[in-house]
Amino acid sequence: MTDISWDDAFCSEGANCFRFGVDGEGKAYIGTTGTSDYVADSVEALRALISAVKAGAADHLLRPDAGPHVAEGTPGAKGVFR
Repeated sequence: MTDISWDDAFCSEGANCFRFGVDGEGKAYIGTTGTSDYVADSVEALRALISAVKAGAADHLLRPDAGPHVAEGTPGAKGVFR
């Protein structure tokens, strides 16, 4: 099992708390509090992801109408947004 050194959680409104971590092998992690699930990649890859989000790549998710657009089980759906 990988030993991850987690930073203090970054919390937004409600219970949305994210945490960032690194391991001894140079991998970086983004996870949420309350679960053992996380995204892992190189530090450079996660740095690029965070930079892209900061530059506006995910701004469309901040629109008031950005709720679920694809219903579960919809024929031809490529994903489900929750």
